[in-house]
Amino acid sequence: LFDEALKDFKIVYDLQRQQTSKNEIDLARTMNNLGLVYMEQKIYDLAFDYLFEVRKIYKKYSDIDKSLVANTDNVIGVIYTHKCDYENALKYLLRAMKYYEEYLPTIDHPLMATNYNNIGLVYYYIKEYKQSLDYCLKAFNIREKIYKKYSDID
Repeated sequence: LFDEALKDFKIVYDLQRQQTSKNEIDLARTMNNLGLVYMEQKIYDLAFDYLFEVRKIYKKYSDIDKSLVANTDNVIGVIYTHKCDYENALKYLLRAMKYYEEYLPTIDHPLMATNYNNIGLVYYYIKEYKQSLDYCLKAFNIREKIYKKYSDID
C-alpha cells in the first residue's frame, strides 16, 4: 500500500516540479506526503530530506497558515523520537507547540493534544517522568474536553 502511495506521490511531485509557473505550496504539500510515507516505511533519512525542504518552503511565505509549519515540526520531532535522538525531538516538538499555541484558534485543539502527547512521550523516554506526566495530562484534558463537547450529539 505504501509503495503504491509512494509511486503516485512521486508522479505528482515530478509533474509539479516540471511546471514553469509552479506553486511551491502545492509542491510542499506533495513533498510532505512523501515524507510521511517514508516515515511510515521507517526510511527516516529520506523523510527528513523532504520534510526539511517542506519546512523551508512554508517558512518563506508570511501569509501561510502557520499550523502547517507546526505540523511539519511535529512530524520531524516524531521522526527524531523514532531515531532515539531525544534532544532534537524535543527541539522540534517544542517549536511546534509554540506555533500551535500562537496560531491555533484554541488551545483545546486535537493538534495541540497530539503535540503534548508526543512531548510527553519523549520526556518518558529520557526518564523525566514528572514532565512526561504533565504533558500527557494536558493531552488527556484536551481530548476529554473535545469528547465531552461532541458526546452529546445525537
